[in-house]
Amino acid sequence: MNPIASRILVGVVVAVSLVLGGCARKPEKELQDARDAIKELEDAGAPQYIPDDWNRINASLKEAETKIDEKKYKEARELLLKIVEEANLLKSKAEEEAKKTGGTTATGTTARGTTSS
Repeated sequence: MNPIASRILVGVVVAVSLVLGGCARKPEKELQDARDAIKELEDAGAPQYIPDDWNRINASLKEAETKIDEKKYKEARELLLKIVEEANLLKSKAEEEAKKTGGTTATGTTARGTTSS
């Protein structure tokens, strides 16, 4: 192989490696989104009103963080996206449970759906 063709081939291999390596980026935004969603879930009263769901979603977050530590970014990203989706669903569930029991969430929602003073 002539030197020019060899250099072109090396350049192509390097470019392909960079493109493929970029697909396996650390899911930092997804992790922050999941943490934010869990914080909103906490503010909705999840630890008090739906403790089993609260514990399960926090365990899922720890599992995702472990996958990130193991550089299993694709698996972590998929899990983090599911956590955000589930947290959004559970937020409504926690608020409903708070209303049923006449409790108040951290956001001030009371049993009647009004803001406490």
